[in-house]
Amino acid sequence: MISRDQIRAARALLDWSQPQLAERAGVSTDLISKIENGVTDGSLKTITRIRSVFESAGIEFLENDGIKRQVNLVKTYTGQEGFINFMWGVYEKVKTEGGLICVSNVDESLFSKWMGDDEEKKYDAFMSDLDNIEMHILVQEGDDNFSASGYAKYKWIEKKSFHNVPFYVYSNRLALILFGEDNIRVVEIQNEDVAQAYKINFEYLWNRAKVPC
Repeated sequence: MISRDQIRAARALLDWSQPQLAERAGVSTDLISKIENGVTDGSLKTITRIRSVFESAGIEFLENDGIKRQVNLVKTYTGQEGFINFMWGVYEKVKTEGGLICVSNVDESLFSKWMGDDEEKKYDAFMSDLDNIEMHILVQEGDDNFSASGYAKYKWIEKKSFHNVPFYVYSNRLALILFGEDNIRVVEIQNEDVAQAYKINFEYLWNRAKVPC
């Protein structure tokens, strides 16, 4: 659990208003206000969601009501909750910085499975509202599941060039997504040189990929 002091401090560090936190956490502004003012402690589900939203935005919670910005160069997300946190972390980063997002080796059915219907719809709506990003996604030739077409462009790559480890390149970060039968793991590396190397590789494939029929 995190305290109301940590919630207030995390909002201040991110320069978020109560309505902004409420929107990201999927709760009412009134509930955020009541939690921060000690009127209610909030349910475990609500506090967990609030914590996840903050952690996705780069906040680390410490003992004795402390907080700080995360500075890890390598971070691992595991399980469905971890995957969702990673995806919202991408949103929080590109919402501020904008720019090109490169995603390769995608099977959208796996992304949908691990996001869940409700979370995916909410995420797609938030991403579609951004006007400062461009997103390119490479999928296997013949795959016509373009679930992010509201905010992304798709191209096909040949089956021989398609691999089962998707990767994201955005800002100064590279993330490798490892899908298993019963689990998922995302390894994210924060390094400009690594991100740029994968971006160059992606652009080589993108420029030679096919526009879907």
